[in-house]
Amino acid sequence: MFTLFDHVFSPLRDNDLDATLARFARAGFLVSPKKVRHPAGRLSGFVHLTSSYLEFLSVVDEGAFAREATWDEQYFRAHPRPYGFGARTSDAASLHRTLSRQYPEMAPVVSRAPVGGEEPGWSFCLPPPRAFPGAFVFALQYHGSRQGVRPQTQWGPNTIFGLGGLVFCSSGRAAAIKTWRNSLRKITRLRAVGTCLRSRMQDLQWIAPAEYRRRFGVVFQRGPGRFGDIAAVKLLCTDVDEACLRLTGEHFKCVRQTKARAFFAPDSNTGFTFELIRSRPAKFV
Repeated sequence: MFTLFDHVFSPLRDNDLDATLARFARAGFLVSPKKVRHPAGRLSGFVHLTSSYLEFLSVVDEGAFAREATWDEQYFRAHPRPYGFGARTSDAASLHRTLSRQYPEMAPVVSRAPVGGEEPGWSFCLPPPRAFPGAFVFALQYHGSRQGVRPQTQWGPNTIFGLGGLVFCSSGRAAAIKTWRNSLRKITRLRAVGTCLRSRMQDLQWIAPAEYRRRFGVVFQRGPGRFGDIAAVKLLCTDVDEACLRLTGEHFKCVRQTKARAFFAPDSNTGFTFELIRSRPAKFV
């Protein structure tokens, strides 16, 4: 039911979507020419990976954003960083029925068309915050051409091809891991290894603030609200050296690099903190 961590999203500090996409293209990512308009006056752009993507949020209607955006959306626009992710499902209704047994307060499944469109493009299943503490998590079912399509490996010149998972930073990580495990094991195949929960080739990892500083070179700043625990995005690549060369050329700051991994400090505009991991695409697909 819960098949893949589909995408991670973050607002932009400078609100310049075109400039951000151009920068990521120069850094060797596959940038989509397509943009999608969302409620609350927002416009999204995308960097494509195999079966997943990074999403950047800009505001094109300030009045609508002021009226419709939640407190969390307004906070993270002022302090950009990834604060949530979408997970793909093949059956949003079935997923909702399963999770509702544990979380009866769940909102109904919602289907939505792109702004200006008529046919539904997505159906959304929204678990309550207590199901996945520390991040805004939702499941989405794609309709139309994307439904049931077998993924093809995609990467650009930087060799980054996949979303390998997320790193969370929390002082209460034992309780967070337990809650996430209890929620996820009902809807996906899951393997727990220490402070990691692994589903297929993607994993969720919880680290302490001291470990975050060691890896990424700065103090973790959680901020207020419910959704501040996402600390880094894991990206899979075939060549760490090439990926680092491309990213540092566009002023992403590499803190530490080996042949198998590299750690990047938080990016000031997008808020993304990257951990690069060398891997084989065949295993991911």
